[in-house]
Amino acid sequence: MKTKYCLLFAIPLALAACQSEPEVGDLLYPATPETYEAKVYINETAMPGNQHTTKVLRTPYGVQAQADTVSFYVRLTKPVAQDVTVGVAQVDSLAAGFADDATALPAKFTSVVTPSVTIPAGSMVSSAPVRVALTHLDEVEASGVAPIAISTIQGEAVAGADHQVYYVAVNYEETQSRVKSQSSKDLKALTKIDPSSYTVTVGGATIAELNDGDKETYYVNEAPGKYELIIDLGAEKPVSAFAFQWGYEKGYCPNSVEILTSLDGTNWTTITDGYNDVAYIPNTASTTFPFVLYEPIQCRYAKVRLGDCSYGLDYGDDYNYPVLSEVRLYQ
Repeated sequence: MKTKYCLLFAIPLALAACQSEPEVGDLLYPATPETYEAKVYINETAMPGNQHTTKVLRTPYGVQAQADTVSFYVRLTKPVAQDVTVGVAQVDSLAAGFADDATALPAKFTSVVTPSVTIPAGSMVSSAPVRVALTHLDEVEASGVAPIAISTIQGEAVAGADHQVYYVAVNYEETQSRVKSQSSKDLKALTKIDPSSYTVTVGGATIAELNDGDKETYYVNEAPGKYELIIDLGAEKPVSAFAFQWGYEKGYCPNSVEILTSLDGTNWTTITDGYNDVAYIPNTASTTFPFVLYEPIQCRYAKVRLGDCSYGLDYGDDYNYPVLSEVRLYQ
């Protein structure tokens, strides 16, 4: 029996003695050994990280966009004893890393102003940022992204496993809206048209409360929900802005407004390209909600459609009575 026990104890020892060295690719012997060299990477933490988006909006008055320059820094995981020079380039094949359906932005719309930067010895960040200029934005006709990737490294460092690309994106949209802003500051630069020079009607009935200059008087439609009013200027005039005072608590203020204009009361031109959300600002009886145009539009008539109010959207038709106090037009 003692001999049997000895043989049983000997078996594991024999197996251990016969076991070969771990194969390449095993956890004990990885195919790519871990390296502790300094690694170059891009990590702009402002959300969303490692990307910048510029909006290009095509309106009836042309493209609204500003030439934009994007900046970001290149970094090291640890300092090294010598300068590290890093080159970057636009690599269109990496566009899918931004979004599955992303397409590369044609090179004519980007210019890498600083194609290389230096990380000084002892530092972990480039002394100057990479700068990418967006140009010819008035010629953009579709959304796209320019992937700016680390392309070359000179010095005692290697490329990191990730964070190697910064995405410069253009979001392109088209609209028939002629509204430049809902800014009170823009409105102050204009001249108010005398309210007594125009009439406001709803369903053919004149509503004097809507242009009487008294913010304490207001109109509520008999039926719940959306309704429209017609403004007759009496003659053709250039109009640069429309403004409204709700004159009531926020819950009964319209959430959206649609504006159209006409020379003859029959053929209408859209101003807002459908319903526009009303800018959310604290509302009092004297708060003015403006819609300032890019350019004056010649018209005699204006049609204003008021959208549902917040209470109506939340609680149903029994509470859906959008309120309006004053309608003002500006030149």
